[in-house]
Amino acid sequence: MTDRYSIFVLVLLATVLVGCDGFGKLYKEGNTVSQDDIILATVEGRNMYLSEVKDMLSANTPSDSLNQLNAYIESWIKRNVVLSEAEINFPENIDINKLVEDYKSSLMLHNYRQVLVEKELDTTVTSEQEIAYYEANKDQYQLKNRICRGRVASIPEDASRMEKFYKNWKKNDSLAINSYLEEHAETRMDNDQVWFRVDEFLSFLPHNSFKSSDLKKKGYLQKNHDNFEHFVKITEVLDQNETAPLSYVKESIRKLIIHQRKKQLLDNIEQNLYQKYLNSNRIKVFTKE
Repeated sequence: MTDRYSIFVLVLLATVLVGCDGFGKLYKEGNTVSQDDIILATVEGRNMYLSEVKDMLSANTPSDSLNQLNAYIESWIKRNVVLSEAEINFPENIDINKLVEDYKSSLMLHNYRQVLVEKELDTTVTSEQEIAYYEANKDQYQLKNRICRGRVASIPEDASRMEKFYKNWKKNDSLAINSYLEEHAETRMDNDQVWFRVDEFLSFLPHNSFKSSDLKKKGYLQKNHDNFEHFVKITEVLDQNETAPLSYVKESIRKLIIHQRKKQLLDNIEQNLYQKYLNSNRIKVFTKE
């Protein structure tokens, strides 16, 4: 932009920012542009008005506002240049008005359905409902990967009383294990009620310290790697194609139950509205016999 234009806009902005009454008519009322509004840029007959960007200017000084304004104008010009080219190259066999109307209808329907779902959908799923769904659909829950559950602890190799700890580890003496790990463990994962894919379980251990083939059956593993002793307890393993335990698929079951309820709710509302409009003669169908 020219220096002359920048000086003009700077003076104009300074006046606007201090609230001069002389510019009280510069801004839009609804979608109407005041005849006194200032055109800042034009592209193929499209105008950008000062009133359209006034509320976007958040800088404290007229100089900073000018920089903001220049950035808005440049962005607006680029968008409208591309839009003009898009209009020129838009396929003649596509009805743009129909596309706009279809999109508008889709937005309105989506919004209305969202309101109905938020207002009326029951999202509470009980344990009994989860179990019932799981039992009725077990064949859908065949594992695609081996999973396991267990515990992991990594301890500096020079930590004291390591042998005593390992004995307690194997005896599953939770009190002694937790006490030792609180003092010495570098990392730990000691919730053996949670199922993980084998690759997920290995992520709790240093890279290349163990392999997936090491985790094929329950038992205890110990390995020294990078100056640490790594202890692994595998509580249970389930192989590919075995039935996944309920706890492993519980969240997906809950989502499926809610999804089914949502679909049923919307289907019922749609049918009820259809019947309501039909009974009140608000629907007319014209077909040739």
